Amino acid sequence: MTLHISHSVMAGEYCSMVNRVIGVLTIDECKKLMFLTTDLLSGQRVEDTRSALVAMVTCRGQSRPADVIMMEILFHLKRFDILKQILGKTREQVEEELRRGGIISNYRVLMMDLSENMERNELESIIFMLHNKITKNQAKQITSFLDVVCVLEQTGEVSSVKLELIEECVRNIRRNDLIKKIQSYRVCETVKLSVCETGVQHSQVSVDEYNMNYDLRGVCVIIDSTGNGGALLTHTFRQLGFHVFPYTQTEVCEVCEVNLIMKTINQNSILQRAAVFTCFMLNTHTHASHTPPLNTHIKLMEACVECEMLKKKPKLFFNHTIRSDQNLQTDALPCTTHTPHTHPLHNAEDVLWSVCETGVEVLDGNEHNSVYLQSISSALLQGHTRRLHVLDALIEVNREILEHNLRNPDNRHHLTFTHTLRKRLYL
Repeated sequence: MTLHISHSVMAGEYCSMVNRVIGVLTIDECKKLMFLTTDLLSGQRVEDTRSALVAMVTCRGQSRPADVIMMEILFHLKRFDILKQILGKTREQVEEELRRGGIISNYRVLMMDLSENMERNELESIIFMLHNKITKNQAKQITSFLDVVCVLEQTGEVSSVKLELIEECVRNIRRNDLIKKIQSYRVCETVKLSVCETGVQHSQVSVDEYNMNYDLRGVCVIIDSTGNGGALLTHTFRQLGFHVFPYTQTEVCEVCEVNLIMKTINQNSILQRAAVFTCFMLNTHTHASHTPPLNTHIKLMEACVECEMLKKKPKLFFNHTIRSDQNLQTDALPCTTHTPHTHPLHNAEDVLWSVCETGVEVLDGNEHNSVYLQSISSALLQGHTRRLHVLDALIEVNREILEHNLRNPDNRHHLTFTHTLRKRLYL
């Protein structure tokens, strides 16, 4: 059964299906349905669940068949009995279809998941914590965590890209399992985004591969002012077949040094002969520092973006900053201090940028390579062996960082990741 609904008339078959579905849903499930479909209504005001289902498939621009939309909704409501009885679909069949993509927001699915896994006493604790954001009248009408989310959405405190308050609440009720779900969502959404301004999604990137048929697999510049990880990275990229150029902070500072680096690495036209350009910058930073830690990295990135010999080639930039002032950012991804406006990424193509901040605790002990650098090294080498797209390899890095942060709340790594890669890259 595949129903295509016009904008003016709802097909009788779909009307019958809607009535049958609503007839077996509970009041709580109807509330969840309204929450899940909020983003699909194109700003239309609806009074009840039936109106929402009708408006959702008849609104302008909706290209999905009506029964496919209904199928996805019922799947997220976990009403597999209705899926089978009314739509003739098993849970496994729907799972397989949704792997190719759905239309319901992952954010709304996440919020519903958090709500379903929250106890009443935990909900009451959160309402108490938010007493300055939720009025007494609003609190009286709250029966689930989804009600809390709806109130916070109305005041602009929470959105699909603004989850700091939600995470703080979940952290305060000591639900590490739910925190992990929030952070996993952030990782997936961050990896899917290329640049906020372009709106280009990872799923829309061309599946064509970057040309690796060059004399040299790649060039890697390592600028290390910490003595922490430079040797590991040098070994890693040499194993990957890169020509490595190591520098120390005493050798690199501002514009003239960046120009010198570009001149040095291009001896014998090495950039022209290389398939990929990569740069790692490892540095320390305090409030007393006169130069922001990313200045040199950004200037080098700008030079690479403008370099004719690197046009249409992938350019990968990684920055690891050890901050001794203990003023690290929150766990939010992406890190708010490094928005796309602070680097040329929004005007460039074929660029990947990853920034990780840690505290000085990373230097404790004799073997003090950070989790970030160890994860990058391991992921790239394994990705090379298994022929993984570099973005898939970096997803593993993000997961390791999240797991590390949960195990070590006093020694967290704070990660930003964004890219404008147009093709698949296999190192």
